[in-house]
Amino acid sequence: MQMIIQKLKLMSKTDIAAAVLMGLAFIYLIFVSFCDGTISDEAFYITIPVRLINGDGLFTDEWHLSQLSAVLTYIPVKLFIMITGGTKGIILYMRLLFTLMQTLAGTVLYKTLRKYGFTAIIASITFMLFSVIALNTLSYNTMGVALLILLICTAYSVSEKPSLIKMFLSGSLIAMFILCQPVGLVLYAAYFAAVCIFFGLGKAKNRAIPYPFTLKPFIMTIAGILPVLIFFLYLLLKNSDIGTIIRCIPGILSDVEHMVIAENLGIKTFSIIQFFSDMTMAAGLIPLILLAVCIISGFFIKKINRNAALIITSAGTAVFAVILLYRLLFTGGTTETDDINFLLFPLAAAGISFYALSEKKNKKILILFWCTGVAYAVFMTISSNLGLHASVNGYLIAAVASVIFAGEILKELNAAKTKDMLNKITRAAVISFTVISSFVAVGIITSTFIALNDYNYIRITEG
Repeated sequence: MQMIIQKLKLMSKTDIAAAVLMGLAFIYLIFVSFCDGTISDEAFYITIPVRLINGDGLFTDEWHLSQLSAVLTYIPVKLFIMITGGTKGIILYMRLLFTLMQTLAGTVLYKTLRKYGFTAIIASITFMLFSVIALNTLSYNTMGVALLILLICTAYSVSEKPSLIKMFLSGSLIAMFILCQPVGLVLYAAYFAAVCIFFGLGKAKNRAIPYPFTLKPFIMTIAGILPVLIFFLYLLLKNSDIGTIIRCIPGILSDVEHMVIAENLGIKTFSIIQFFSDMTMAAGLIPLILLAVCIISGFFIKKINRNAALIITSAGTAVFAVILLYRLLFTGGTTETDDINFLLFPLAAAGISFYALSEKKNKKILILFWCTGVAYAVFMTISSNLGLHASVNGYLIAAVASVIFAGEILKELNAAKTKDMLNKITRAAVISFTVISSFVAVGIITSTFIALNDYNYIRITEG
């Protein structure tokens, strides 16, 4: 006991606050695991590894690409069936695994960003409580965003302190991410291209190459990919053969459910039309225009008065988020508009403006979190039939950068020599942005309590 007390004394107040809040978030997720009120897809995700265990072939007995994620859930499900002799209670089991995954990723996110203080706590807690369409189980969506967060944190850590072991881990993480979201192939292709470019420039101009793009770290990422690839090939060929798989390729690529809208509208315009349609229904056209005007105007006004630009950007984001929160909680809506996670969009959108308005430009956070998050959101909107519900995966990651930028701006304002009324108003405006960020987590909790209306302990525990 004395050892624990001594360790607590050595911990900073920020670390103690993070431990307490993340502990409460963990307890809350355990509690929610016993609540009903989810959608039928939860059982569907579990049936995929069960099919493979029972002898079905990957891609030969069913064609959809989403079954790739079952490569990651195969071992946990098989262990459960081996130990219990069946699937009774497996829904609760998968929810508890989701809780452990969120806690692990949230902890890594906080430890990676802890030097940014309280904003790192906001980011990690919001991530822990986040799940696509309130589906707290292991799926290609939930595992995908968690793996991408872990991959970004690993890349950030390597940029701070080079490590071949972490490069190996990066390879494994990106391989698992690709199984959840095949669009990850684009991410690794971009990394491969960057390695080739840097290597070519280094040879030609005798320049120093950034560590992650040198030969040894690149080879380690390939080594990290291999274990995941070998296990994938094992499951692919376990209940099938190469000839059958090749004959099934046309069926695998003909995903009618996800591509019918894209074919009608054209793939280039699908994401834009889908986004504005969903967001206009969720928040209203006028608030959406207001948010865009506030963010864009911030870029022009900053040359005249930085404080005024910060006030406009923060106020626009806060007003949009409050309107959206009100509509989500009190006016009802359709399945296209009732997702509390939509609150992540205004937080993510403001990030680029906050970056431009900060005195010390944090390019590392911008590229790794904001740019990656926005790109992920766009790809998810194009590739998923969930539309904006899926794109919030990316906005969550971009919102991490937005909150960090806001915290850095607050430090700059607090360090200012002259603290006049305008400075105080600006600080209040930026603080309102971080408060709204906290409301995202609160809003997620509030919306989840709706599940208590359908509380069904027997269905969850009997599985």
